[in-house]
Amino acid sequence: MTRTRAVIQPAVTALACALLLTALAACGSRSELASDSMPPTPTPSSTSAGADATDPVDAAVRDAYRRATGAGLPAWAPEVRVYIGGRPAGRITAAEASAGASWDGCPQGDLEYAGRSCPVGPAAPLAALLADGGVTATTVGAPAVVGCDRPKRPPVPEAARSVSIVPDEDHQDCFAAFSWTLYLDSDDEIVATDLVLSSP
Repeated sequence: MTRTRAVIQPAVTALACALLLTALAACGSRSELASDSMPPTPTPSSTSAGADATDPVDAAVRDAYRRATGAGLPAWAPEVRVYIGGRPAGRITAAEASAGASWDGCPQGDLEYAGRSCPVGPAAPLAALLADGGVTATTVGAPAVVGCDRPKRPPVPEAARSVSIVPDEDHQDCFAAFSWTLYLDSDDEIVATDLVLSSP
């Protein structure tokens, strides 16, 4: 009886270990399948600055608006008029203002602007500036000279003030220079924007 128990006990232990290893291997396969079929859970950003850094358009607007008003988040009018080179290029809603592609357009009736094929928008010059090691700067009002051009500015009668996003001084050449002017009403809502790109 003792001899039989001595033979059976190692066999049961070996069988239990084999079952445990099989179960662990199956668990590993399931988790690999899950990681392939399910998107990873996004890690929330600890600061808004981290979120801003992923979108140069949003970061530039937030920074310019903060410098102009002291407020952290821009306030958009329900409808924002979009100008390019001082000419009408469309309108967007406040909900669309956070999407970079919403700003792309062309002066009405044109197929190109400042030697560039339409659509044009602020994302491309901002990305090019950052890729070249530049940074954005903020100026009060709309610059009279952008690169090698003296742009005509749009009439925005309800604007109480304006602030412009421009490249730093080292990136003001005749092709790369730009200004993106935000026009604010008396309630500090952005009611219009005007993008000017310097023509080569």
